[in-house]
Amino acid sequence: DAGELLTLLNGETLQLQHDDLLIADAGGPLGMAGIMGGEDDSVHAGTTRVLLEIANFDPGVIRRSTQQHGLRTEASVRFEKSIDTQRIDLTLAESAALFTRLIPGCRLTALTNEVNEETKQLTIDVGLDFLETRLGRQLEAEEAARNLERLGFGVTTDKNSLSVAVPSWRATGDIEQRDDLLEEIARMIGYSNFPYRTPKVDLDPAPSQPRYRLLRRIRETMAFRYGFQEIFTYPWVSDDYRTASGMMDDALRLATPPSPDRGHLRSSLIPGLLASAAGNLRWQDSFRIFELTQVFHPARQPADDVGEQLPVMRYHLGAAIAGSDGWTLYRETKGMLEALSLHAQFAPLTFAAGDAPWAETAVCQRILYQGNDIGRLGLVKPQTARQADIKFAAVVLFELDLDQIIPLPSRENRFAALPAFPLVDADLSALVDESVSWREISDTVAPLVHRLIFIGEYRGPQAGAGKKSVTLRVWLESKDGTLTAEAIESSMKMIMQALQQSVGAEFRGA
Repeated sequence: DAGELLTLLNGETLQLQHDDLLIADAGGPLGMAGIMGGEDDSVHAGTTRVLLEIANFDPGVIRRSTQQHGLRTEASVRFEKSIDTQRIDLTLAESAALFTRLIPGCRLTALTNEVNEETKQLTIDVGLDFLETRLGRQLEAEEAARNLERLGFGVTTDKNSLSVAVPSWRATGDIEQRDDLLEEIARMIGYSNFPYRTPKVDLDPAPSQPRYRLLRRIRETMAFRYGFQEIFTYPWVSDDYRTASGMMDDALRLATPPSPDRGHLRSSLIPGLLASAAGNLRWQDSFRIFELTQVFHPARQPADDVGEQLPVMRYHLGAAIAGSDGWTLYRETKGMLEALSLHAQFAPLTFAAGDAPWAETAVCQRILYQGNDIGRLGLVKPQTARQADIKFAAVVLFELDLDQIIPLPSRENRFAALPAFPLVDADLSALVDESVSWREISDTVAPLVHRLIFIGEYRGPQAGAGKKSVTLRVWLESKDGTLTAEAIESSMKMIMQALQQSVGAEFRGA
């Protein structure tokens, strides 16, 4: 009965379960069947009569009792894997012979036999075509039969197939299907006797997956062109960094969180990037790291028939750039994002004024794709930096929702010849209103020059209230010959006039 106690040979006392299989007599349990005998029925110096039991048991029952009681023995290892019932008679005869030979005067007084279920005779039919296809060589029925008969199998053959009777000692889970017979035949022939031939197969073209090609190109661009290190973080985020980022939205809560303060799945990469930036700044002053992975949002669809709701999962790209000069980092990062569309082959990104709870108001922009708001670029503000334990460095962050970006099917590459004559570079400082953006200046000057770059800007008493001085460098070229001083002066006047008309620029000394 369940709850009954049994002390085993090793001295351990078990509380029996209702489905345990026992060896018992009228007085109660004597041992755990197929596992270990009981202490009360053990052999000792005064033993004169022994009951010898040669038995087999259901392997599933033995395995279940072993797991329930945490008791694994030499006997259980064998019985839980099935034993040939037809060999019990042979074992009994051998045991009786050993008793009479090793113990002079020993007498066998009684013998009983009870058969509940014998090992069933198993017959497997297998075709020669099945064997030849998988062995890779021609096989005669007589050769296959000969190799199996050497292992104790009974084989009946006809022209194209074999009917194989599996011996009882191999029918306990070892040989169950025609693939097992294939392995036996191959083993007997010898694996080294099969010639090596490269299989010929028809390869279907790989399915087109533009979404994953886009993700791969973005990863390669960030790492190879822009010098970023890719990071891989856990999908859950610390509540401390969620608070620091100001992004305490309705994130998905884990039923079994890894720790009390990491109970939510990330809905944004920003908290994780703050944590990674703080950790890296303990060892280095500047770095570039990025992560391209999925974020999670509450399900929008109703539960299915079994009551399950999958979260909304979207691919995001996020990055953190640390250094000493926040303004310079911000501009460099914005330039990389503007060029990302060219290298990863999607429509250009644009920027507009925006805000984020973790960013400086004056140094934060919305990232737009075809007019849709898909992310933020900004300089981490001091309050967020203090809460995230970011010290002695400026950190710029950005995050994009890549699921809104549509990869272009192809791009047209055009050859541009190198300049035939030397380029001439010149610097130009324009005094403009504080509200004038670099894009407005760039869009005005770019059509007039071979190349231009941003150098810097100045704000202060000399510029005047509400003004800033923007310095840019341009490269001038001529298709007809080397530029003369007069041609250079004419080109620079043309650039200044264009800026005066478009953004109201002023030039000192002009």
